[in-house]
Amino acid sequence: MNRRFLYILAAFLLALPVPAAFAAVQTDDDSPSIRPGKSMHYSDTLNRPKEREQFLEAIRIAPETFVYEDIKVGAGVATIKGLRLNSSMDNTLQTAIVKADPRLEKKFRRINGWTRALGAACDLKVTWRTIETGAIYVEYDISRIRFFVFREP
Repeated sequence: MNRRFLYILAAFLLALPVPAAFAAVQTDDDSPSIRPGKSMHYSDTLNRPKEREQFLEAIRIAPETFVYEDIKVGAGVATIKGLRLNSSMDNTLQTAIVKADPRLEKKFRRINGWTRALGAACDLKVTWRTIETGAIYVEYDISRIRFFVFREP
């Protein structure tokens, strides 16, 4: 998993106004969420070789690492429905990518500490392509964000 995505997700979760975070909006599982139909879109360019390697490895191991309801990974696109942040973070902290980089592990542990109490779940779509310079251009679409989703699917 790309560490920048986690920074973006953590920043979003920490920056939410309290009323929006706890407003009860009816969804299929009656979890508090942000207004249905709203999504967040972020993009990033991975220029450094280490970032590109970590991103591609994260995409490769995502189906075994993340906890989700459904996942589809294809050429240049990965779609994850019902991504459980707490369980996925626990698994991510045990991966070789994170264990091999002490700075990355420390950042993941810090993010995990900040977001654990929220019990967040969301749908995530990641699209990527290699650009002329050899860098990887990545787009993240986060939707159906829910809080206090502690039950496993």
